Amino acid sequence: MIDCHTHTRNSPDAPQDAGNNPAALCKKAIAMGIKVLAITEHCDLGDAETYKTLNIEKFMQENTAVKKTYGGISADGFTFVAGIELGQITQEPERAEEIAADPRLDFILASVHALPGRQDFYWIDYSKENISELLQAYFEEILKLCSTGTFDVLAHLTYCLRYIEIRHGILVDISQYDGIIEEIFKSLIRRGKGLEINTSGLWAKFGEKYGKTLPEYRHIKLYKDLGGEIISVGSDSHCITDLGKGIPEGIELAKKAGFKYLAYYQKRKVCYLPIDG
Repeated sequence: MIDCHTHTRNSPDAPQDAGNNPAALCKKAIAMGIKVLAITEHCDLGDAETYKTLNIEKFMQENTAVKKTYGGISADGFTFVAGIELGQITQEPERAEEIAADPRLDFILASVHALPGRQDFYWIDYSKENISELLQAYFEEILKLCSTGTFDVLAHLTYCLRYIEIRHGILVDISQYDGIIEEIFKSLIRRGKGLEINTSGLWAKFGEKYGKTLPEYRHIKLYKDLGGEIISVGSDSHCITDLGKGIPEGIELAKKAGFKYLAYYQKRKVCYLPIDG
């Protein structure tokens, strides 16, 4: 078990109850037999209204304190990773570089939750959108993101499908974007960046279960076939009770695609855990 995408009460959209904190998450992970846990609190750039109260220093201090207790490989084989999920890096590149330079960070996930000047995909009324144009713009923004060096792993490639297909019931033929997705993967591989298997689509309550990881198996296999080797697995849990959900299934997909190792990071350097170790 390895979970490299989790949130606590220090993320604005996570439950704010006292038990949903970094130390409690570590204790729960150890009890579950999780060997590597990364806490990756949200930091969405280009969205001052939603994140104006976000105190990055506060959660960095909390994660650093937790790492003093759980850092390194402990006697029970547990490793803690102090991370962050940086959203919309291309919208505030200088700010992103400043955050990424923090020596306390082990790991940076990159995501696109919103296009420039638009609200988060979570809030969009898709009945009023040209879905084809919206998705093309989304993948173009991700391709632009991949040209930066301000992250380690690309999170939930098909993030917006959670809302387009599930909440609004609009089915998408994702194969029409295979060309640009291939370019995204090639860019990741050239720059030594990884791809996340986000398992939230297997368990999260988006109306009905999506039933697929983000991205789905076909694209995980394409990344591997193109030469990708850095594969990360994360539940995207926002509540301590959801920690690790979908991870065994995600690991099986990685194995099926031909990966022999799962990636995690320490001090921004990739480390590997054998799947069958």
